[in-house]
Amino acid sequence: MVHAEMYHLRVCGGPRCAERGSDELRRAFEQALASRGLGNRAAVSRIDGVCHGRCRFGPNVFVSPGDIWYRDVSVADAMAIVEEHVGAGRPVTRLIGESPAFLQLDDDVPW
Repeated sequence: MVHAEMYHLRVCGGPRCAERGSDELRRAFEQALASRGLGNRAAVSRIDGVCHGRCRFGPNVFVSPGDIWYRDVSVADAMAIVEEHVGAGRPVTRLIGESPAFLQLDDDVPW
C-alpha cells in the first residue's frame, strides 16, 4: 500500500555536511523524485546556517512527518529513501540515527 502523505526532506547544509556533499545529495533527491514520478509527494530543501550537533554523522537528512533523522546519507542512498520512504511509506531503517531530543520537526521550525 502506498503512503499518500506529503514529505519534507531537509538536507543539512551546515559546514560539515556541506563538506561531505550535502549539495550533491540534495540534487540527487530531486533527480530521484523526478525519475520515479514522486515530485508531487515530497519537497526537498536545504537547512542553511543551522547546526544540529550531529556533524560527525553527516550528511544528515531530516524527514517529516515522522521526525526521521537519516545519518551518513550518500547519493546512492537518496534513491532508496525516495523509493522506500516517500514511495512506500517505509523508513530506511539502516540509515536512521537515534532521534536527537532537541529537534522538533514540524512546520513551525524556521528552516
